[in-house]
Amino acid sequence: MSETEPRGDDTAAYEFPSDMDEGDLAAYVASEVALDYDASGKWREEAREAYDFVAGRQWNPEDAALLREQNRPPVTFNRTAPMIDAVAGAQVNNRQEIKLLPRSGDDGGKSELLGGVLRWVRDMCDAEDEESEAFVDAAIAGMGWLETRMCYDDDPAGRIVIERRDPFEMGWDRSARKRNLADANHVWSRQQFSAEYVASKWPNFATAGRSNSEAPDMPRRTVVKPTRDQYADGEEHPTDDTDDITVTHFQWCERRPVYRVLNPVTQEIETFDQASWDALGEKLAEQRDDLQHVVQSEKKWFQVFASGGEVADFSECPDPRGPTFKCITGRRDRNKRQFYGIVRAVIDPQRWANKWLSQSMHIVNTSAKSGWIYEDGAIEDARKFEEDIAKAGSNVKVAAGALTGGRIREKVPPPFPQAFDRLLQFALGAIPDVTGINREMLGTVDREQA
Repeated sequence: MSETEPRGDDTAAYEFPSDMDEGDLAAYVASEVALDYDASGKWREEAREAYDFVAGRQWNPEDAALLREQNRPPVTFNRTAPMIDAVAGAQVNNRQEIKLLPRSGDDGGKSELLGGVLRWVRDMCDAEDEESEAFVDAAIAGMGWLETRMCYDDDPAGRIVIERRDPFEMGWDRSARKRNLADANHVWSRQQFSAEYVASKWPNFATAGRSNSEAPDMPRRTVVKPTRDQYADGEEHPTDDTDDITVTHFQWCERRPVYRVLNPVTQEIETFDQASWDALGEKLAEQRDDLQHVVQSEKKWFQVFASGGEVADFSECPDPRGPTFKCITGRRDRNKRQFYGIVRAVIDPQRWANKWLSQSMHIVNTSAKSGWIYEDGAIEDARKFEEDIAKAGSNVKVAAGALTGGRIREKVPPPFPQAFDRLLQFALGAIPDVTGINREMLGTVDREQA
């Protein structure tokens, strides 16, 4: 649905969301958020699996349960996390400092002053570390998020803060296709706060007592102040609090027409918005159209906080050229229309390596003591024989003549399957191959490599 179409049974057709009344604007935000959330469902599912793999949870629940029924441990040798650590380390070692360069000789002092201010801002909020964490998110799940905002908690005058945001809290324009979501017309975040925090931060909301059960698709957690570092999205959490309130921070772009007119007196270009252009038409009547002018579109970003069918703090976006939420994207899957990270390529070789390693252990364990074959009457107590034969240094009693008559013999264990170990080595070797991360970067070989 486009920005200019009315929603539902609205009798008023708004040209822009910023012109809507509060009720229609809240409905617009809820509709866009729901559509975006549904469109990103596949990404969220895959991203959750990617984070599990890095954390070492690499077995399918069904396969793990089957192995436990057979008294076989689901072995996991996590080789995915070192891959991500290597990429993260390379990013940290190759950080680049932002410098402001003068365009002319007169700008030298200004650029040096503003460069010092920029370094101070970034140092105060540990921007480099936040950017590195967002980069790791992009390497794992294909999307990492940063927010630039003003914080008044520690300084009443305000302080610029650059911080990493949890990818599962974020949402984006479902039609965005460009890298880093450069073509997104809106982005949003959804967080949950305690009722006390909401009442103090957004007193206009009348939903301070609304429970979290009205937003079942959102992560549940207890927070007093905004929390930026929790990987929960529809999952159980030990500190669940059903009294938390979901607040959506929605930022969107509008392309409003502007009129650039050549002033016949001063011969300078003047810019008029729609209201000023209409007022000029009332003043000049038909003479207005005789002025040399061109109609262009100008992008303006707005933001609003919404919760429970209400909106608060509607304003223009702090950054006039874009949203305060910035996304770092990884590789793009064109057919699925989603971004993905390094872990997608690692999943299959890592999973097969775990399975073949577990199977190898099972073969070795079962073939180490393959069992015995004995005739009836060769053993006086079969149960005691089975218990004693497995004990090192124990004495085992059999019937007279059973050994000399060959009535007891050990089963010949089957040979280890040929090429089985090579399959395991192939799976292990495929992990760096499919990622393109060479062993020199991982530090597993001692040689110089270009």
